[in-house]
Amino acid sequence: MTMDLDLRQVAHMLELSFVPGPQQKQASDELLKLQDVPNYLGVLAQILRAEGVNPIIQQAAAVHFKNTVREKWAGGQESPIPAPVRAEVKANLLDLMLSSQAQVQRQLREAIKIVSESDFPGDWKELLPQLVQRFGSGDLGVINGCLRTASAILKRYRHQFKEQSVLLELKFILEQFQDPLLQLFTTVVTRVREAGSNAGADVLVPYFAALNSMVKIFFSLCSVDLPEHFENHREEWMSMFQYLFTYETNLSDLLENPDNEDKPGLLFKLYTNMCECLNLWNDKYDAEFRPFAADFAQVVWGLLMKIGHQQCTAMLATHAIAYLTSISRSIHYELYNNEDILKKICEEVVVPNMILTDNDLENFEDNPVEYIRRDVEGSDTETRRRSAFGLVKGLRKHYEAQVTAILASYVNGMLEAYKADPSNQWKQKDVCSYLVTALAVTNTSASQGAHTTNQLVPILDFYQNAILPDLQSFPEGMPVLQADALKFTITFRRQLPAEYFPPLLELITAMLGSPVFVVNTYAAIAIEKLLTVRDNGVLRAGEAFKKYMSGMLKALFAIVTTKQATGISGAR
Repeated sequence: MTMDLDLRQVAHMLELSFVPGPQQKQASDELLKLQDVPNYLGVLAQILRAEGVNPIIQQAAAVHFKNTVREKWAGGQESPIPAPVRAEVKANLLDLMLSSQAQVQRQLREAIKIVSESDFPGDWKELLPQLVQRFGSGDLGVINGCLRTASAILKRYRHQFKEQSVLLELKFILEQFQDPLLQLFTTVVTRVREAGSNAGADVLVPYFAALNSMVKIFFSLCSVDLPEHFENHREEWMSMFQYLFTYETNLSDLLENPDNEDKPGLLFKLYTNMCECLNLWNDKYDAEFRPFAADFAQVVWGLLMKIGHQQCTAMLATHAIAYLTSISRSIHYELYNNEDILKKICEEVVVPNMILTDNDLENFEDNPVEYIRRDVEGSDTETRRRSAFGLVKGLRKHYEAQVTAILASYVNGMLEAYKADPSNQWKQKDVCSYLVTALAVTNTSASQGAHTTNQLVPILDFYQNAILPDLQSFPEGMPVLQADALKFTITFRRQLPAEYFPPLLELITAMLGSPVFVVNTYAAIAIEKLLTVRDNGVLRAGEAFKKYMSGMLKALFAIVTTKQATGISGAR
């Protein structure tokens, strides 16, 4: 398709496509057709470079530029974008992005990423030199734009296999990028030291934005294999990481996210990104990381003590706990070979991060589908509670008897607190269900429940004394604890003797009628799972199922036909 494009006409259509009105759809459709015109990207680039253009038109041009690249760039000879245009785009796109306003930059950065997916590094060898050259500009706005672009491009190596072609690509990248990255990181850390924690946002915010991008790049470049340069300079990298982990400030611009109070600010993002790097090195390069493991364990532990339990620090907490967990499972596990250390970890890390958060409770009440996905379907790998759960299992690998005894004392104490004041201490009992599960389960699967268990944990005693009363409390009682009891039953269904099944099925059938979304869903799941338990091919529920089948079916049909069932039928 060939045609000459009128710059003003395209600009007019872009404006119409971006502003709600009767001509919006027609303009959008016309612009969509232009994606097959060979010089369309060139015309959009002219609009983006032009001075005095309405910002709405430039934003629309950036969006259409990105979308055209996404739809038409790949495909080789079948692509409608001719070779000269492709070459021109790659030669000028970085400068075009860096000279644009922030909203346009985001769109063009994504366009660079899309082009790089098919062309970099083989057919776009000049990209890295262009980025590195601008590191010396002294303009933090330009430098940050380049770092964000490099981070977006290199992120794909986090998911690549260690293959010859990938290693050759990384070799090409590292030869150009490893020294400038270390030099720039060192320079920025030095500037942060010199500025001090009392410097203003205009100084510190650009520095910490740069540090975040560079730590992400560091992670990406280490993901496939440990680069020799990073290994040789690991003391420099790790010493700067240690300094940054201890950096403190009261500057709200670093601590808070201006767009969302539940999202982390730049400093918490940096802590999180560095924790990811520690986890990677400890898991994949433990021999090279050995000299630093103990010091970082102390640093990360101390960090967990300081950050509180706000939602904005949730991601940081999960990655920090994950590092302590990775230590417990690695060759460095002897760092925990001390009774006092184990007690402190349980008291200061495990138990506090098992506590139901306000966000969890909000989901339970207002977004039950999300709560169920996280709690039952295992999608809560990025939550404090799941991380603390993993830490208990990690500690059990080498210190099962000690950890079981320590946490058992906490369970007993929290149960006593709950019995003394159930209405105010119900969260303590909620923690108990998760702690006992973390202590008891050795091997488990969604289809079978717990296969093997820790023989030091009296599962049936806990079931009789703590779980069964919550099942029996329905329709009164605390819905969260009833959901916990159902989940515990689901997990340990194979450990429950046959004589428990008849009264259990009666209780769960009644709970299908709960008005609480999570409770009636868990009840349905519990019935499904109990009906998978067999002894020598014979259903353990047996006659009890026949007895309550009619009531179960009525309750299940009632759930399906209510508005509550919308969007969750698959879970039932």
